[in-house]
Amino acid sequence: MKTIKRSLSLTLALILVLALSLGGCQKKDSNGAVVPENAVAVVNGEVMDLETFNKAFAMVERSYNELYGDTIWTQEIQGQTVRDMIRERILEAMVVEKLIIGHVSSTDYKLSEEEVEEAYTAFMETAAEDADLTAFYEANGIDEAYIKSQIESKLYTEEFERQVYTEVESDTANLESLYDTYPLQVDASHILVAEAALADEIKGKIAAGEDFAELAKQYSVDTGSAQTGGALGLFGRGTMVEEFEKAAFALKAGEVSEVIQSQFGYHIIKVHDVQTLNTMKANGASEQEIEIQKSALLSNIAQDAYQAKIDALRAEATVDTFPERIK
Repeated sequence: MKTIKRSLSLTLALILVLALSLGGCQKKDSNGAVVPENAVAVVNGEVMDLETFNKAFAMVERSYNELYGDTIWTQEIQGQTVRDMIRERILEAMVVEKLIIGHVSSTDYKLSEEEVEEAYTAFMETAAEDADLTAFYEANGIDEAYIKSQIESKLYTEEFERQVYTEVESDTANLESLYDTYPLQVDASHILVAEAALADEIKGKIAAGEDFAELAKQYSVDTGSAQTGGALGLFGRGTMVEEFEKAAFALKAGEVSEVIQSQFGYHIIKVHDVQTLNTMKANGASEQEIEIQKSALLSNIAQDAYQAKIDALRAEATVDTFPERIK
């Protein structure tokens, strides 16, 4: 009898230990709620599942394979494989989509079921003409519900963009002030090297008064600009890689940047001139060019406002992501 009791006690103890250990492995969101095993993110309490993520990745993967070949996925950018980078970006895009849908749904906008059905019908008619695409959809579970959800996301995002653009466009006082302050083009030079330590050394030489152009000729590995003292000439937004552009357009005429890293290496940037809409007018730009630049300015400000709104929505939301589940 004692043996039976001892065995029963041992069994109960093991069950308790197992239950505790399993509970410890369960993930919880910021609100303390247990997260389903297939959740890759939880946005304001709404679960985004791995199956939906995999469908999104499958579609991107197919496009990348067609454009770059299937060897693209093992290539590395700054120590990260393209596969991991793209999967992380898809997860982030899914979170942003959810934030956008939540925000737009809280406005006066009402999604039209007829518009969704019309877009879905047109999409499927086109897809039906491509047997390989149809087979791909079937193999990856990309069904009517998923396609319609993507159409809905697209419509919500378009409405979100329209709302942001309208808000920016209607603030004429702000736009007028930006005509004199917002840099549309910069005239810059740079020095590009492969090693961070060398870039820091060159930055020290510049700070000590050595000539930027001569240092560019001596050290820069950008063969297209080195022999002209690193000169890149006048360029507008959207021309350079993101890190370079952000640094260049933050500088005033005569200023030199800190060391900036991009996919090409380490840059030191010197800005010689900054062009705003009003300085372009003063320099004799045509009316046509001014109108083009006004449109570009509005577009750039709207893009900044779009990102600022996304950042604000994210700051207000409860967002939990589980990137380890998409590896």
